[in-house]
Amino acid sequence: MEIQSWMADLSARLQDAFGGRLLFLGLQGSRGRGEAGPDSDIDLVAVLDSLSPEDLDRYKAVLGNMPEGELACGFVCGKAQLTAWPAYDLLTLMLDTKPFLGDLRAFIPLPGRQAALEAVRIGAANLYHGLCHGRLFSDAGFLESCHKAAFFLLRAIWYLETGAWPPTGRSLEMALAAAGEDTAGRILGRYRRGIPAGDEDEAFRELLEWAGGLLPYYKEDREKEDGHALSL
Repeated sequence: MEIQSWMADLSARLQDAFGGRLLFLGLQGSRGRGEAGPDSDIDLVAVLDSLSPEDLDRYKAVLGNMPEGELACGFVCGKAQLTAWPAYDLLTLMLDTKPFLGDLRAFIPLPGRQAALEAVRIGAANLYHGLCHGRLFSDAGFLESCHKAAFFLLRAIWYLETGAWPPTGRSLEMALAAAGEDTAGRILGRYRRGIPAGDEDEAFRELLEWAGGLLPYYKEDREKEDGHALSL
């Protein structure tokens, strides 16, 4: 799939279906980062002036007529709902979305530092819970999904601490290496290249300790004398 052409085709079809009511269309996830495999999801972001059940049905019908439309997933909402969205989630949505039609910042400002801090806190809590729950109640596959969650958390931390949003997993891995962030680099490497056979227990232990350390570290928003917490 050539994603640029696919998105251009989708944009034209959605504009035929919704006209000027389609305010924004974007792409996020691995396809937006240029790191997708052939079977990767197509993570779309679409914003309409308002949203009804009929609009959702029409949107679904358009996707159903697209080649490989079964790979499509993502976020669809009305403008009023987006402008009231929780700031921590809105921040990462806006930073991670590549626009193809319209501009999200034309009708909603990018949330600030407090939203970034909240994204890190919630991401760390969810990751820590997911690891504990997975160890107790799930099969071995949970560890891969937790490393994927760690990737998104690492991006949020990097943004909080540096003000820069890593556009790809590769760019973040390079930045972590340059900063000497060994623990975070190993965690990200396991997400990008997989967990070597036999290393699952060590990978779990390191990720649990890292996620658990983030929670008290970011309990309050304060300047840290020892730098950021990527390698806790």
